Order: sequence, then structure tokens, then C-alpha cells
Amino acid sequence: MDCADAQYAVAPGESITLSYSNWVYSLFDELGIYRIEFSLEGQTYYSNEFTIEAPGLLTTFWREAFYSPIYNALIFLISVLPNHSLALAIILVTLIIRTILLIPSQHAIRSQRKMQDIQPKLEEVKRKYAGNQEKIAMETMKIWQENKVNPLGSCLPLLIQFPILIALFYAIKEGLNPDKVALLYEFQKDFSMTSIDTGLFGIFDLTKIDIYFFPIAVGILQFIQMRLALAKKSTKKIAEKKPAKKNVKQDLSSDMEQANKMMQYFMPLMIAFFTASIPSGVGLYWGTSTLYGIIQQIVANRESTKKEPTIKVIEKE
Repeated sequence: MDCADAQYAVAPGESITLSYSNWVYSLFDELGIYRIEFSLEGQTYYSNEFTIEAPGLLTTFWREAFYSPIYNALIFLISVLPNHSLALAIILVTLIIRTILLIPSQHAIRSQRKMQDIQPKLEEVKRKYAGNQEKIAMETMKIWQENKVNPLGSCLPLLIQFPILIALFYAIKEGLNPDKVALLYEFQKDFSMTSIDTGLFGIFDLTKIDIYFFPIAVGILQFIQMRLALAKKSTKKIAEKKPAKKNVKQDLSSDMEQANKMMQYFMPLMIAFFTASIPSGVGLYWGTSTLYGIIQQIVANRESTKKEPTIKVIEKE
């Protein structure tokens, strides 16, 4: 037996451990107990027995409802695009999914902006009724009702988006692995994964890790998006004169600004480091999605600016 070209050739005195867990869908058609055997130099070797079990309810739901549809959409786009371009397919599927999620994500952005607008009022309530949690809760509810704000308004749309975006993330990260072919729909099973063009601009291989361009680009885009999301809405003021001393409300507001400023730098750095540890295709997805989010945030900020009121402030001596 010539093992010179074997993918898992083992040198004398060396050992290697192979996991079958990622291949269960493509290698084992039926559930049951298995044992692998192979012959080498006239001698037969056997593995330990192992069981292939049916996936759990949550795994099945995740795969059928989210992962498989998005994975198959990605492969379909690759199959119909010129040169079977992985880069174009990633950009297109990202834009399509972000557009489908446009309404809930836009609602989340608007809810977040409203919460920012009423934050000074909420801080004033906490200061005024410090120690009286019941009164704080009542006044907070009153402010929410008066301003038609739902505190969960920015969370619920995100909960809808997360499973879809996570499925897209894994479809790009793992979709070209041979073991995932078993999850393709029947009409796509004849498509050859080897025909996929994984290059970008003739420089990057989207299946490989890039530690320079994509991490820096994604980090910068994420910083811009966070800066736009946390930008204060400027309100026109007339005849305002600042008091000499800071009050508790201003101190709390200053603390929040400091926390937001730290997040503006910490999150992009963290995402940049993460992007440097994953295939470039995922970085392309992340950059495209973030750029879409930047445009969305700019539109939301402009809408908010158009509706801003002019507030008359009485001067304090």
C-alpha cells in the first residue's frame, strides 16, 4: 500500500487522531453502531465502536430553518455567477439578506435613537427619586409611554436577525468543506466545489486567513458604524447659559459618554483581531454587512435630525 500521497500519511513512530464528527452526514447514511476497519501490510485493524445518533430537535431546527437555506442560497449564487466567483456570491447573499432584514433592523436603530433621546429624562428621574425604586419605575414607565418608546424595541428585531446572520457566517466559514455537500438540496448536488473561484482581485484567497487588509478594513468600518450609532443628536437651543457647577445629571451623562467612547475603540479592535483569525471570506461578509449598516445608520440619523425640535432654554444667572 503506497501512502506517499495520502492526505493523512503517518510517519513511523508518529500518531494522528482523526475525528469523524464533521463527516457524519456525508459518510453515514443510516443511524446505528459502526466500526471502521482497514488493512495495512496484510494485517487488519479495527477502530473502537461508535454510534451515529439522530441530531437533536434544536440541531435539526437550526439546520433546516436557517443554515441549509442560506448555505444553499450561497452555493446557488456561486453556480450561476461568472467564473463561479465566491467573492461576488458572498457580497450578493449578504446584501440580499440585509435587505430582507431592513425593516426590523431599521426599527431597531430608530428605537435605539429614541432611547438615547430620553436618556437625560431617565437619569433625572433616578436622581430625583434616588432610593425609591417604585417611584423610579413608575416615572420611567410614564416617560416611555409619553414618548412612545418600547424598551425592547431595539432588542426584538436583533433577536430576529441574529440566527440568520449567524447562519450566513457559518455558511461562508464552513460551506466549502467537502463534508457539507450532504446538506445541499438535491438539484444542486451535481455542482462541483472544485470549480469555485475563491480569489479576490487576484490577491486574496477567500478560503485563507489574511492578517492585514481585511482585519484593518473591517475594524475601520466597525469604528465608523459605532461612531454614527452613538452620535448625539444635536438640538437647537436658544439663549442658553451654562451653570457654573456640574450637577448629578451631568456627571451621570459624562460617565455614559466615557463608557460609549471606550466601546467605540474596544469593539472595532476586538472585531479586527477576530477577523484576523478567520478565513478572508468571512471578513468580506463582515465588511459588506458593516458597510450596509453604515449607510442604514446615516439614513436613520438624517431622519432623526430632520425631526429635531427647537428648545427654548431659560438663562440661569
